Amino acid sequence: MKSSGPNARGYMYFGGGPGWSSLPDQSMLASALGRGQVRMDFWDEPSPLRPDGDTFFTDRAFHNWMFSASQFLNDSLPRYSKRGVVTHGFSTLPILKMVESQNLKVDRLVLISPFVDIYAYQRRLVELSVQDFLRLKDIPVASQLKILFEQSHELFDHPMQQALQIAFHNPCLFDHFWQDLNHRDVWFMNMEERESQLDLVSWQAVNQDLVQVVDRLKLLNKVSIPTTVILGERDHIVKARDIDEALSPLLEHFEIKIFPRAGHFPHLESPDRFVSHLIDRAPSELMAS
Repeated sequence: MKSSGPNARGYMYFGGGPGWSSLPDQSMLASALGRGQVRMDFWDEPSPLRPDGDTFFTDRAFHNWMFSASQFLNDSLPRYSKRGVVTHGFSTLPILKMVESQNLKVDRLVLISPFVDIYAYQRRLVELSVQDFLRLKDIPVASQLKILFEQSHELFDHPMQQALQIAFHNPCLFDHFWQDLNHRDVWFMNMEERESQLDLVSWQAVNQDLVQVVDRLKLLNKVSIPTTVILGERDHIVKARDIDEALSPLLEHFEIKIFPRAGHFPHLESPDRFVSHLIDRAPSELMAS
């Protein structure tokens, strides 16, 4: 949802990449944003599946990812007199680093189900897939995954790459991301168009390049921007009990809001509740006029 003038107030949204399109999220949030009169710009990361976005380069893919995100922020910020940034999942740490290092004029942060430890997230996907394949009685695949899990010792090393490629073929994997499977089905329906699909080429390339520079994502100083962290009560991926400790070294001021009966996509399972937090918890200047 784009603004029409430089005096508008609004948010910039970064989806959960790498490899993910923000188009399904945009579609599922559109009605609630309209009802709340909240303006939000959505970034689509570089991908060969998304020709209207920035050009995707396999070489230095994470650098390309960061450059595109930075360009999006710097293009969008001047449209608004007051600015909020929304991140989901994977995008949280890179965008926090960008805001800190570039000293961007952002008035509020909203972090949804944030990945502070990306390697822990990768391991969690494999753990859940081992359990699923055991439940499905596919013992050979479960055993193979368990071996790869034990062989992996660092972010996106070769055993982890192999394990995640198997995990993405787990027919139950995305059940862990959602509490309401009807919302999951709508999300998948919105991903049917080519430009909205998960791009495994981008996913692979961005993760491989990230390994080389992940230490550079460490913040030199705490971010002092007022921050709201939104979590799903029944998120199997990001545990609420771990978030306070993980974010305390990164943020000066943050509050945690837990959405009941929601999973890893609390903003998509409860879009009106999400939008109400954008309005109610923001300074008055952040409300759409």
